[in-house]
Amino acid sequence: MNTLSKSFSYYKDKSGIKKDISLKHLRKTYISWVNQVMGGETGKLTSHSTDKFLKEHYLDPKILSALQIAVLKTKVFGS
Repeated sequence: MNTLSKSFSYYKDKSGIKKDISLKHLRKTYISWVNQVMGGETGKLTSHSTDKFLKEHYLDPKILSALQIAVLKTKVFGS
């Protein structure tokens, strides 16, 4: 875990991100994106038994804009 944390900090610094973010923020963003794609099935991937816990602690409605949601739902080649 320490190596992962240091790696995250290294790449955050190299990318020029000045905002105080951590792996916790990355996890919340990822789970919010996954929830948009999987809907009510997100708990199966994250091993949470209820959506209530996910909604209270992980899902951030501000992460996905209307444009990002449209991009996720757009299918260019059919399937």
